[in-house]
Amino acid sequence: RDKVKTVRIDDLETVLPAVFEGGYQVFREFWESLTQEQRDLLKAVAANQFPSEEAATAAPLLIRKEILAQEESQEERGWSFRVPLIQQWIVNNGEGGLIGK
Repeated sequence: RDKVKTVRIDDLETVLPAVFEGGYQVFREFWESLTQEQRDLLKAVAANQFPSEEAATAAPLLIRKEILAQEESQEERGWSFRVPLIQQWIVNNGEGGLIGK
C-alpha cells in the first residue's frame, strides 16, 4: 500500500494471515490431493522431525513435484520445503486444524 521497494519481516507477518485465509481453498485442495504417507512426511519435515520409514517412501514423488528438496550435507540428511509458504501453512494448520483431522 505504501509502495515501498523493501519488504521487512514485519510486513510479511502482517500479510501472512490474509494470504492463508484468502488461499485457504487452494491449500486445502493441495492437502487433500496427497496420500497419507505424503501428508505424514510433510508434517514431519515442517516440524523438523524424523518421519517414519513408511512416510519417507513418499519423498521421491514430492521431490519430483518440487514440493520438497533433498538435503544432503555432512551434518544432516533430509528434506526441506521448496516453498516455505507451504511449510508455514502446515505448521499453522496443525493439531486441531485441517491437518489435525
